[in-house]
Amino acid sequence: MCYDLDTSQTERIARSLTETNSHIVERSRRFESCKVWYILPSMLSNNFTLTKRHLGLILLIGGIVAFAGIIAIDLLDVGREGGIGPAQQIALAFSAFATLLGLSLIPLGNTPA
Repeated sequence: MCYDLDTSQTERIARSLTETNSHIVERSRRFESCKVWYILPSMLSNNFTLTKRHLGLILLIGGIVAFAGIIAIDLLDVGREGGIGPAQQIALAFSAFATLLGLSLIPLGNTPA
């Protein structure tokens, strides 16, 4: 399929493609800084050490998410009349323990874990 285009149409199309490509390049440069290795460069280095503060934050966030998830599952599971069972109680206790352990590790600072 061949189209008969005059010079002005060809130039307009070329300009449009150039503007589109420059827009795409500019956009990719803007979002390039959101890559993980730009945000967390120290974690990806070969000499990264997990500190007690990092471990505390991981345990704190994990414990809170687990506790909230267990409670949410119990609240959303409407068809069941049993309430929180023994397995859920044990899981809630472990998630609460992880949260408290994480809280106790955060003030210890940047010493290696």
